[in-house]
Amino acid sequence: MFDNLSRTLSRRLGRWRHASVKRRHVAPLFDAIPSDTLILEIGGGYNPRFTKATHPNVHHLDHATTVDLRAKYGADPHVAHLIGNI
Repeated sequence: MFDNLSRTLSRRLGRWRHASVKRRHVAPLFDAIPSDTLILEIGGGYNPRFTKATHPNVHHLDHATTVDLRAKYGADPHVAHLIGNI
């Protein structure tokens, strides 16, 4: 019982630590990138970090075309609301 509880707590702590690092260290780095920077984002999928609305010089490289990505992720109810970002 304690082994299972320990594993669960360890997993949750790891997720919290990961989110904290992203919020405190990674996000400010990405926010510091000027909007006119030329960007190649690889594998943004249904949730790209940089969009044309905020960074007009962004280009995305993914495993499928825009049409194929929208068809693939549009069928997934967990992420269908994000396909406008593709």
